[in-house]
Formats: sequence, C-alpha cells, structure tokens
Amino acid sequence: MSWKMTKLIKYMLYLVASALLLTVALAFLYFRFGGDWGVSLPGGYSLSSVYPGAVQIFGPSPNKRLIVFANIQAYRVYENMGIVTGHVSNAGLPPPDSAASIPGYFILNTRNGTILKGLLEKTWLDSLKRYGIMKKPSLRKPTGFDKNYK
Repeated sequence: MSWKMTKLIKYMLYLVASALLLTVALAFLYFRFGGDWGVSLPGGYSLSSVYPGAVQIFGPSPNKRLIVFANIQAYRVYENMGIVTGHVSNAGLPPPDSAASIPGYFILNTRNGTILKGLLEKTWLDSLKRYGIMKKPSLRKPTGFDKNYK
C-alpha cells in the first residue's frame, strides 16, 4: 500500500470518528436541554419540561394532574417548609398553552395542596410572609441539572 493511500485511510478514519463523536455530543445536548426532563419536588410533585420552553408543575401520583401551567420561568423550593414558589409567564407560548397559563407569581404548599396563582409581586411577598419567608426569594430558571433531577 502506498504512503498516500495510508495517509488517506488515516484521514478518513479521523473524519468518521470525529463525526461520530459530534453526533453523540449533539444527541446528549438535545436530550439534556431540548427534550423532556423532570425535577422531583416535595410531596411527590414534579416540575417538568413538556417541550422546550414549557415548564409546568404536576401533582403527586396516581393522577399527576397539572397544577401550574406553563411556563414557569423561575422558581425556588423551600424543602423544609414544603413550599414551592416562582413566576409564570405565557409570553411566546403557543395556543392552547397560552390560554391556560396564568401569568404572575405562584405559591404551592406541597403539604396540603393549596396553591395561589397569578399573584402580583406585592401580594406574593405578603403571602410568603405567612409561611415565614420574610425576604424576597431569589428565583432561578428551571433546568434538568437541578438538585432532584430525574
């Protein structure tokens, strides 16, 4: 086999290996960031991405009914109190999701299942004080990398 042919075969193997590695990396990124994911919340609730750009909260089993419609932009969990709070926006959601969404802040008490939705910031902060949360919580964007990712 000539020297040029050996070099060409090596080049082709590197090209195939690089393409395979790129394919695996892109598949990982899609399933990690673009696909569906879920995060366990207190009381058996779950925060789930149902499609890119739409994050919702579902109730505990067996019926797993939808509790907070898309799109949860940011949230915070107070595990020791069983409280999940955050902000919902329906901007950019396609119908029918945009019609079902209730924009504003929400507070979910996972211990007794009560929920307040569509709150203005002042009402939200006042309501949090009833649970002993005196300072404005720092909310973060939900991702599949959150603590209780499943």
